[in-house]
Amino acid sequence: MKLIATLVLIILILMAAAVLVFLFALGFTGIGWLLSRIFSLSLFEASFIAALSGLGLAYLTGRILSVPPSPAYEEDWDEEEDWDEEDWEEDEYEEPVPFPQRAGGGEAQESPDVPVVRRNDPCPCGSGKKYKHCHGKKR
Repeated sequence: MKLIATLVLIILILMAAAVLVFLFALGFTGIGWLLSRIFSLSLFEASFIAALSGLGLAYLTGRILSVPPSPAYEEDWDEEEDWDEEDWEEDEYEEPVPFPQRAGGGEAQESPDVPVVRRNDPCPCGSGKKYKHCHGKKR
């Protein structure tokens, strides 16, 4: 019994598809007939142009509808209460600590925050090179 129901369902789906194809062909033929009256084309040429145009339009519509929506964000920055100029104070940010600079080709400037890097010490950037071949290179 289940097999018969499945076969009937398949036959109904195929018949519906055949009816849709017939209606599309009839529509394209009608559009082709109109085009053949407006332009100097045969009915076949005009119907072929109408069918290709319809298929192209269906393809473009499918591509537009299949574009995934943009992700929803938890915060909406367009609302004024979320974005206040007062929240962004410049004193909240710290300046980056630069590499120690050499004064006149002699010794490095002493600073309590920045360790002294000598010529043959490894460079503090983490490259593994000596300081004199990395950031301490004379230009």
